[in-house]
Amino acid sequence: MRSFLLIFSLVCSGVTAADSDANRYALVIGNAAYEGEAALANPTNDANDMAEALSAIGWTVTKVIDADRREMNKAIDGFHDTLSGTRNPVALLFYAGHGIQVAGQNYLIPVKETFETASDVTHDAVSLQAILESFDDAKVSTNIVIMDACRDNPFAKRISRSLGGTRGLSVVSKSNSVEGSAILFSTAPGETAQDGTGRNGVFTQALLEFIKSDMPLQLLTGRVAGEVRKLTGGKQVPYSSLSLSDDFYMVAASLRTSPHPAAEQTGPAVAPGVAAPGPSSDAPSVRASLVAQKQVLIKQKQSIHTRSDWVGWMGWGGWATSAVGAGLVGIGWLTSSSALAAYNSSTSQSGYDSARSQMNTANTCLDIGLGLGAVGLTAGILSLFLAPDTSKINSQLRDIDQTITLLGTP
Repeated sequence: MRSFLLIFSLVCSGVTAADSDANRYALVIGNAAYEGEAALANPTNDANDMAEALSAIGWTVTKVIDADRREMNKAIDGFHDTLSGTRNPVALLFYAGHGIQVAGQNYLIPVKETFETASDVTHDAVSLQAILESFDDAKVSTNIVIMDACRDNPFAKRISRSLGGTRGLSVVSKSNSVEGSAILFSTAPGETAQDGTGRNGVFTQALLEFIKSDMPLQLLTGRVAGEVRKLTGGKQVPYSSLSLSDDFYMVAASLRTSPHPAAEQTGPAVAPGVAAPGPSSDAPSVRASLVAQKQVLIKQKQSIHTRSDWVGWMGWGGWATSAVGAGLVGIGWLTSSSALAAYNSSTSQSGYDSARSQMNTANTCLDIGLGLGAVGLTAGILSLFLAPDTSKINSQLRDIDQTITLLGTP
């Protein structure tokens, strides 16, 4: 089974068409030659076909096939150096192979390595976050990262048992250094996607079909999602998160047949020699796919809140316990003040004994109150950190609504 993660992070200000044409660089990595049952059939084809397609639409491509950790890091470092020496570079990373999530971070799995534990992954795999940070360091004007990674794989299964069932890939947060982003998953986070029985994986097949189309990325991602859903009979429901400040085209400006945005055209134009992606009647299927994505995200949000109800109860109980503790501390303080005054004013043994009894009671209240306060305060603070964070899902829902609006009324 394969999952596919497509992340597009864009900054459009200050980049001219000439800059975009001359400074489009793509690093394409395809890992398939894993040992034993981990071996894959499609990533080499996916990487070769994607490299060819990108070259045809104006990208300068560096391709790496079946790379171990050292080879992957060397290619990534070289790519960073190329970007750093270029004015307003546009960077694209395409990866096909195994991928694993550990502690909310995504890792690309090199060949010739054995992964039995989460520690193996963090030490010997390649962090996607580190690659994104290298793009930021190179001050790219546009980031495009396409990760076509197997989710249901032997590495993930072995590691999942030690992590209590972790599966799939994690949502990638938008970099603070970019103004817009577009994220496309071929299936919901934590779910598995179909690997395909042909030359390419299902998502890569759909992406290759539309990547040369002369249409904004906003529309292209919707077409790809609709095609994946059609190819799998609705069993695989992609989702996307779009937040773009301007139109961006995968095809270089010098190769596009239309000088104007697609919204001003009477029909979809394409790059030279490429068949049109289809009439505007595809919009209903794209809209239906987006609606399905929205439903999946809403269910995920509900599931998160349901699973975390205990956090709310812990927080409520913690703050209530700390309040009771504070009350006992107050009672103890008042009782100790009264006992001290009684002790100082006593003139008989019985008076002294009564004052000491009150002081013992005050000390007991203080001890219990401080203990309850500490326990309650700890539980309350922990509940704040353990509370479910659905901000990413909320952002994705807003982006889907925005995309549906761009498609117009049915």
